[in-house]
Amino acid sequence: LVPFLKEMFFRFRGEYKEFNLFGFRDPSGTMSDVFNDILGYTRGDECFIDWGTTDPGKSGILNPVTVGGITGAAFLKPGLHKGMWKVGEHGIHNPSFKHKAWVQVGAVEIYRDRNKNGVIDSADILTRGVYGINRHRASKAKLAEFIGPYSIGCQVYQSASSLEQELNAFESTDMFKANNAVSVDYLLAEMNEIAFDVKAFLKGEI
Repeated sequence: LVPFLKEMFFRFRGEYKEFNLFGFRDPSGTMSDVFNDILGYTRGDECFIDWGTTDPGKSGILNPVTVGGITGAAFLKPGLHKGMWKVGEHGIHNPSFKHKAWVQVGAVEIYRDRNKNGVIDSADILTRGVYGINRHRASKAKLAEFIGPYSIGCQVYQSASSLEQELNAFESTDMFKANNAVSVDYLLAEMNEIAFDVKAFLKGEI
């Protein structure tokens, strides 16, 4: 998986940095509201992956917000999003859920799911901006079974410990020690672009 990720990062930005964030989206079963995507990071030649979601939950799809006059849940466009996140706090307006996470600082492209079908298609509108598309955890108390309210466009780890491990790994890097407000790129790819069965690996099948 690391050689594949190195090739992808070189293809999109011409370099492979000390620390890299990525996500793999499974476009099937979005309306099932389950954590069927993969989130992860690399630090040098080390790689970590775990279950998460790169899509909004079913409730967010069916009851979308309106931003800039456009109604629709936010689906992050696949590709490299430069300087998307820095370390900060997610859930600042909800004290019981507030926690350290990755917060959006760089503009990104998203699709607004106007027809509420959970699929990126011709009915959707592509927009660019800073929308609060963060990378955070679901429940800290238990392993959430469903995405539910945990995402209306954010990239969310199912396990709280996975996010904690990722942030700890980043904060041990030279790039963070040199500047604790440094922004980090995010590479989002479709699952069918990967020449390695990451789901089978996570399930212990290979």
